[in-house]
Amino acid sequence: MKKIILGAIGVSLAVISVCASAETTQPMTMGTKIVVSGQPVVLQKTSGNMYTAPAGLVVSAGGFYYVSLNNRAHACWPTPQSSLAKDRHGVISVTVNNSKTTWYCYEVNPEFFEMKP
Repeated sequence: MKKIILGAIGVSLAVISVCASAETTQPMTMGTKIVVSGQPVVLQKTSGNMYTAPAGLVVSAGGFYYVSLNNRAHACWPTPQSSLAKDRHGVISVTVNNSKTTWYCYEVNPEFFEMKP
């Protein structure tokens, strides 16, 4: 009986560990909405669709950058998000820590996103 209980606990911990690691690579969701919190970081527009990120910009726990583009909040990823395919998105070039990268940015709206303080 003790072996069965210890085995069940071990399996439970392994499942929890796998779920926790999956959360860091996928957008944070409540139901089907992506959770966004805090204030967006303002990107400096340099020209056209080119921007510069401030020093120290960090990716959210959901794997995206929460930024302000043209005074509107956006969630940006380094790859397109199939779950947001229905939503309009823009592709921008961003310089982060002297390295140029491409982001796929989706305007934060209540259909796909949930705001948290």
